[in-house]
Amino acid sequence: MRYAKDRNGRLIDASNAVPGRRYWCPNCGAPCHLRSGDRRVPYFAHNSGQAAEDCDLYHPGGYWLGEMPPNSSDYRSLYRSPSLYVLCSDIWPREREWRLFLLIPEVEAGTGSVKVPTGYRGSVTLPLSSLMRGGKRVQVRPQYTSYQINVQGQVDHVYVARVERSIAGLNRYGCSVFRYSPAGGRRLQDGQSLYWGREYVLVWPADYEPEWWPHLLGRRPMRPDGIWHCCIIRLPDERDQQTKAWVSQFLRREVKEPPVIMTLTSPVPASWLDDEVLVVPAGSEVVVGLFGEPGANIPSVLEIAYPGQEAGQRVDLPRRLPVLVSLGRLMPGRTEVWLPEYPDVGLSLVAVPPGTASVELPSVILRFDNPSTGDFLEGPVFSSQVSDWLNEAANGHLRFNGVSLPERTAAFLRYRTHGDMVWKEVILSRSTEGEDEAFGEPHDQFKQRVSDAIRALLSRTGCILQIDFGNFGSVTLDLMPKQKRTVAATSLRPELRDQIHWLLSLPHNGGPSASGDGVRLLRRRLEQILARFDAPDRDMLLTLVRRPVWPAAAEPHLRWLAQIISRS
Repeated sequence: MRYAKDRNGRLIDASNAVPGRRYWCPNCGAPCHLRSGDRRVPYFAHNSGQAAEDCDLYHPGGYWLGEMPPNSSDYRSLYRSPSLYVLCSDIWPREREWRLFLLIPEVEAGTGSVKVPTGYRGSVTLPLSSLMRGGKRVQVRPQYTSYQINVQGQVDHVYVARVERSIAGLNRYGCSVFRYSPAGGRRLQDGQSLYWGREYVLVWPADYEPEWWPHLLGRRPMRPDGIWHCCIIRLPDERDQQTKAWVSQFLRREVKEPPVIMTLTSPVPASWLDDEVLVVPAGSEVVVGLFGEPGANIPSVLEIAYPGQEAGQRVDLPRRLPVLVSLGRLMPGRTEVWLPEYPDVGLSLVAVPPGTASVELPSVILRFDNPSTGDFLEGPVFSSQVSDWLNEAANGHLRFNGVSLPERTAAFLRYRTHGDMVWKEVILSRSTEGEDEAFGEPHDQFKQRVSDAIRALLSRTGCILQIDFGNFGSVTLDLMPKQKRTVAATSLRPELRDQIHWLLSLPHNGGPSASGDGVRLLRRRLEQILARFDAPDRDMLLTLVRRPVWPAAAEPHLRWLAQIISRS
């Protein structure tokens, strides 16, 4: 079709349309996308499977289905459908609690609201406008009956059909299995295999407690919620017949060798949203890394769907790990990357133009102001610039204004004197009293509590302070008064320096370790060029290559860093 409506309801000619933007059919209201090229006239086409069959402008053809492998769309449909998530808070051994959430998928356009009748403390209603920037999670009651979502207002009928279906409740006669993630893990599909060395969350009714547990299975029990019990389990890294038999008997699943893990290597994401979408700056070069534990199955192909594309572009992969794949400079919109052989392994990326006010980036940001100039300053916690600003705030040159952080984030504040080898630690997490919409302590109140704690520690002198937000990054500073402020000139680009600081902040809490090839490659590259860097950057790079053990997730990042630094 030649015309389609934009977000503001205006009819747009295909010859004037912008690739990657969202458009809707003027007849049936279904989402559509622009097709153009050097050898054909631009036109709009309905998104696959979303047009009304009686739409006069819809022409089914099956072209895309013929080019896509059978499972290639599974990843996208999986993360665009309502799903149950479980979040376990096990910071304090005596307060191990868990919460169940229902993900409401993102909506592209419409007015009205979405209602979840089974909210943890009653019915919860979300405006559709809040779902246009990504899906949202709503805390729900644990139950074995189905969950239901009701959509009201003017919205695409395809979205309504996808959302207003029954979502199966928890397993009444056995264990429900979820992936484990500190930010909340999604429920596995029935029959989906488990992997050696991975962590999962089990939820079961009290009268279906497993009769026995394998010796090599790691367990961290949570507090019961009514009749429902919960625990985090970790499968052994190596094959174990007892564990395999237990999984088959009680979970009705197989245990397989783990697939590779996909990670965003560059740039550092600005944030991740409730529906596991990573937000990156539009126009930045995006690199995806694949790595895995010893024995991991290596995929042969990777698929990429750029904004406005229905079919994925296939990329053949080498038969080795780790692997780096450049996606190029992303246009604004949603890009999805996945492995057809493992449809639940993938990444969803949203590229946002710099300065876009309509998209919130809820990352861990520290804010300051300069009383003498009136300037306002802010940056991510892993940034080297933030480390300098914290030192200046401790010396009274800047004023610390507070912290902005996403929900489900805990703060670990550690400090010690120079003569003491033992850290004193303050752990801040949201309290568990309160209403459903903001579980427990209001989020703004929690941010203020974290800000006050940081401000109090900055007033100390003669000690070392570490501010740690887990995977969002950490910063360590020496709270010794300085006679003057110095700003060191460096050769590294600021974004590259920030990425190194973020890498150095990654913890290694056991689990798979990197092979060390990435560090060795980086060391070889630096031998010839290290002298060109100024002292602060040189010290930072030496710290990087001297670190003895890295988590496996860092391997592709280190390889990518070696390539980039050699070009500096």
